[in-house]
Amino acid sequence: MYIGREERKERKKKKKKKKKTPKTPKNPVTRKDLEKRKKKKEKKEKKRKKAAHYGTQSGLQPGLGGKQHRNPLV
Repeated sequence: MYIGREERKERKKKKKKKKKTPKTPKNPVTRKDLEKRKKKKEKKEKKRKKAAHYGTQSGLQPGLGGKQHRNPLV
């Protein structure tokens, strides 16, 4: 079935919809969450520095699968 040029234009006009306004998030990030995140980041950074001192990346003893923290005395 052939659709003429004018008819195509009409169909295109019908299909256009208005853009919806963006919804507000259900759980917006609160100040408390941001502080918590910052604390966690600092803790990780501290751990990383400590680990670097002992020669491992994550602060965990290699080969133990993250079960035991690296002990400098062993």
